[in-house]
Amino acid sequence: MLFAKADQDNYRIYPDRKVELLEDTRTALHRELIEETGRKPQVKDCLWITKNDFNLDETDYHEPAFICALSPTDPAILDYI
Repeated sequence: MLFAKADQDNYRIYPDRKVELLEDTRTALHRELIEETGRKPQVKDCLWITKNDFNLDETDYHEPAFICALSPTDPAILDYI
């Protein structure tokens, strides 16, 4: 899993995660992972969909999350984990 954390926060989030207008989930995930890691993933099946409810700066948010199976196009990247 790929998470991001700001120095001042005590929680982690999925990086950026914005779907562009008329973009499907698989394409958005592929694009975002390239943008965030510089690596091309193989986006596989959607495993589950969940919702995260949280409060940030006194504002309530409701965030859907699509959890998908991925694998690297170059398995050698796994040697760095």
